[in-house]
Amino acid sequence: MDKIRFKLGPNHIFAFISAIYMLETVTLIVSNNTIDNLIQLSCICLMGIFYLIKRSGRFSNNNVYIFIGLLIILSIVASTLRLDGEGVIQAVKYLINLAFLFFVIEFYRKDSLVPSYIVGIIDSIGVIIAVQCIILFLLVFFNLPIGMKQVYNSRAEIYYRSADFFLGYANSIHHSASGNILRAASYFPEPAKLAHFMYIPMFFMFGKFKKTKRYKYFWGGSAALLCFILTFSRAGYVALAAAIFIYLFLRSKTEKPFTSKQDILKIILAICVFMVSAVLLLYALDYYSLKNPNSRISSIFDRGNNVNTKDTVSLIRTTSNYGRVIEALNKNPLGYGLGWTLTKRQEFILPSAPGMWLYSSGYLGIVPVILFFCFVGIKYCIPCIKSKNPIKIAAALSFISMYVHDVSYGTWMSINNMFALSLLIMLKNRDLEGI
Repeated sequence: MDKIRFKLGPNHIFAFISAIYMLETVTLIVSNNTIDNLIQLSCICLMGIFYLIKRSGRFSNNNVYIFIGLLIILSIVASTLRLDGEGVIQAVKYLINLAFLFFVIEFYRKDSLVPSYIVGIIDSIGVIIAVQCIILFLLVFFNLPIGMKQVYNSRAEIYYRSADFFLGYANSIHHSASGNILRAASYFPEPAKLAHFMYIPMFFMFGKFKKTKRYKYFWGGSAALLCFILTFSRAGYVALAAAIFIYLFLRSKTEKPFTSKQDILKIILAICVFMVSAVLLLYALDYYSLKNPNSRISSIFDRGNNVNTKDTVSLIRTTSNYGRVIEALNKNPLGYGLGWTLTKRQEFILPSAPGMWLYSSGYLGIVPVILFFCFVGIKYCIPCIKSKNPIKIAAALSFISMYVHDVSYGTWMSINNMFALSLLIMLKNRDLEGI
């Protein structure tokens, strides 16, 4: 949504390359594995080259790199001890994501302001995706033709139903007696992944509107929000609620860019209130789907229920079987590596970040995770929320939403997470240029 001038300077080119890498990593637009790997490798190599050309002096002494790197290294150790080459390969992929975080932060470290086009490119992509998803949702809702065809995606190794006119994939159409309804997904692997991506455009658009009063940001943010809602992602809804709760508890009438003991207590209280509210929200959705089994909304939110027996299996995603994980770790405290959590031979279905890293990196993996969240929360997140600057607040809310989302479904290590973290770190003591 920002006006991006094509000056072809190093800063602009670097931003475009990072956006291409981010989009290529999180979407399935390119379905061929070889081409996908080539694009990703080319982008990360070019980012490294641009960083080396611009580098001035030593890089920042940021403990974030250490905590994330240590967690990944622990998983590599676990994989190595089990002679699991596939686990090492999975860990190397996350090290590349860590390199992405490093390049973005260090490339713009010496700039007095954070260039607006870094976020502007992602915002514009988010709006395009949002419009695409809204149009396809309306076509499905009103039972209009969308010309679907089966397209095999070798990266996901499944067939997707692709709509005409580049409207994205339509695999998540739910049928009911009342009609059809679509969970927005665009070209993302699934709706929850799209919801995860939309936090940045959604929060930053509204943040820019609050600061500039330009209505183009309001409409862009509204489109992103509507697209987010249309994903019908329970993990997304809960993560958004968590971010709002923490913001409401921590916001300050006067700008206090430091973290106090009172802030820590507020966070603990916010988490407690949020957890109760989240359970009530999920129960409400569950209750509605049971009482109205033929409605379109119920066809989406009864994913965890046995409608025939009216028996609620689980309100929260049942894929994190921590009891079995702890039992397995008692036999091997150093963990089992990423080969057993991210590949087809996974022992447990663990799409949640805490369970995945606990099982992969062992009990020692708990240490860098705790240190990471304490460090980022105290040094970056809380000061940004209390800053009264809408852009800094948007960075904090994007970070909180993504990492809470991953507690239910995610890894904490995706490019979305790395980009949100880089924005939070860069914007803590700076502002967006021209905003």
